[in-house]
Amino acid sequence: MSTPYPPPAPWAPAPAVARRPTRTADVVVTSLLIAAHVTVFGAAAFFSLFYAMASDPCGSGTVCDTGKIGQAFFLTDAVGLVVMLAASTAAVLLMLRRRIAFWVPLVGIAAQVGLVALSFGLLGQVVP
Repeated sequence: MSTPYPPPAPWAPAPAVARRPTRTADVVVTSLLIAAHVTVFGAAAFFSLFYAMASDPCGSGTVCDTGKIGQAFFLTDAVGLVVMLAASTAAVLLMLRRRIAFWVPLVGIAAQVGLVALSFGLLGQVVP
């Protein structure tokens, strides 16, 4: 039994691998959302400079837990930076693999807002 087609020549190019189409709208929206996430992180880091004002009522007999201020700084700045970098890296990797990626910066922004809310909760516990 023989096949009706001859075998391909060894110098013939390999057949093209089917790739997913590039989703231009997803790339644009994801890029804008990554920029928005960087902006949200920058605003949170800027406003964290004012966390020290939570200790204003301390002194003159008022005992305060100022360690909570350091924890609030850590949550907003260090953990927020890790969340931003992880979300941006994951979104870029998904875009390179031509997968839907716009949701990753949205989750990162929500996590950033959650971290700021947690840090405000810590700041509320500084003064009893």
